[in-house]
Amino acid sequence: MSAPRYQRKLLEDRIARLLMEQEKSRSEKDKLLAQIHEQNMKLYHMQQVLESSESHTLEDLPDSTYPVTVEQPYDQVARFSAYSLDQDEPISVTTITTC
Repeated sequence: MSAPRYQRKLLEDRIARLLMEQEKSRSEKDKLLAQIHEQNMKLYHMQQVLESSESHTLEDLPDSTYPVTVEQPYDQVARFSAYSLDQDEPISVTTITTC
């Protein structure tokens, strides 16, 4: 193989590798974006449950990995905090249920 053909082959191989790496990183980015979307939807649902006027318990919240802590559990009052993905401040909500 002559030198120009060899150099061209090396460049074509390098371009092919770069395109494959770009596609791989794009695929990983798409997976991360899908995970972020799923977490945001869970958070949105959790926020809707917390803001609704009806009485809810912690069991009404979707299964998630969000840090939800019960601060003062009583028979009639549940107080808990949830942290949003885009905020540093906790969302504190107190719910009162009557029997």
